Amino acid sequence: MMRRIVAPSVGIVLAAAALGLAVNALRERDAIEIGRAYFLAAPGVPAVPPASAPTPARGPATQAVAPGFWTRAAEEFALIDGARARQLLEAARLDPTHVLFLDARSDGHYREDRIPGALQLDYYNLPQDVAPALPFLREVPWLVVYCESAECMDGYLLCRALVDRYGIARERLLLYTGGMRDWRERRLPVARGTGPW
Repeated sequence: MMRRIVAPSVGIVLAAAALGLAVNALRERDAIEIGRAYFLAAPGVPAVPPASAPTPARGPATQAVAPGFWTRAAEEFALIDGARARQLLEAARLDPTHVLFLDARSDGHYREDRIPGALQLDYYNLPQDVAPALPFLREVPWLVVYCESAECMDGYLLCRALVDRYGIARERLLLYTGGMRDWRERRLPVARGTGPW
C-alpha cells in the first residue's frame, strides 16, 4: 500500500522540479540563479524580518516581502521613491562626489541594466566588491542603495552590511524601495554593459 503512494508521489515531485528548472532556464529576466545563496542574512539580521506592523502601501508594482518588512526598514534607513531617486541622479551627474548609487544585484542583472553611474556591490559577493570601493564609499555624503524591486531584500541587506561590517554611517544611506523595476516603469535612463555609465 505504501509503495503505491510513495512511488507516484516521488515521480510527481521529480517531474515538477524538472518543469520548474526548465521554466527558470527559459526566463530572460528575473530567473533564479541556482547556485546563489538567497537566504544569507547580515550579522544580527534575521533572514525574514519579524512581522510586527502592517506593510504600508507602496504603489501598484509593490508587494510586501514579509509583513512589516518596509516598516522595519524605515525605522533603520531613509526610504526614497523613484521621484527622489531621479532627483538624486541629476545631483550625481552634476557632482559624482556628492551622491553615489549602489546596485545590490548580481553581475548579470547589473550588466543587463542599471541606474547610470551606479557601482555594483552585490550583497552576496560583498567582500570582493566592496574592498576597492571602500575609501570612496566613506567619503561620498549620500549613498543610494537599490536592488531589483520592492520584493527584493538585497538592498536592505547591503545597507545593513555597510553599517555593521564597514562602518558606513546609517544616516548617509538612502534605500530606494522600488528598485530597478520602478526605475524601468518610470522610463528613466539606464546604462548597460560593465562600466557604471
